[in-house]
Amino acid sequence: MNNIKFFLILSLLFLFSMNTASAGDLDSGGWVSNSSVVNGLPSVNNPTPTVFYYNDVWKLISGNNAGTFTGYNWTGTTWQVDSDIISGLGDIGTFSAPAVFNDGGTLKLIAGDGPGNFFGFYWSGSAWIPDSSIVSGLVDVGDRSTLTVFYDSGT
Repeated sequence: MNNIKFFLILSLLFLFSMNTASAGDLDSGGWVSNSSVVNGLPSVNNPTPTVFYYNDVWKLISGNNAGTFTGYNWTGTTWQVDSDIISGLGDIGTFSAPAVFNDGGTLKLIAGDGPGNFFGFYWSGSAWIPDSSIVSGLVDVGDRSTLTVFYDSGT
């Protein structure tokens, strides 16, 4: 579970390091727009990205209205298409919404779909492998099951 804490800290550091806002900016008015954070990403109709750190590279997987996924990696200045990181995901239906998390050293992905279903996958090192045990206990939540995974007190 320390890996998840580490991931969350790295994610926050990444987001703050990419934002040009200073503490004074945040204190005086809130978040400051920074278009360089999304450099290289296309405009999408249904933005549902997940960002994670893998093999010393920031990765992003975005869902879309068609139910497919697009992968990207961060070069340090721009996001570039990375089809390798979506290997094995395919088409889950409509409105794919992914969330990636690290579970004891294994990357896992839960994707929600338009009708409200969840799909589980784990990363083999070269492809996402379907694994229904990852979503065991998650029930149909209705339309467009967009999700997030977080770490809370060891769980």
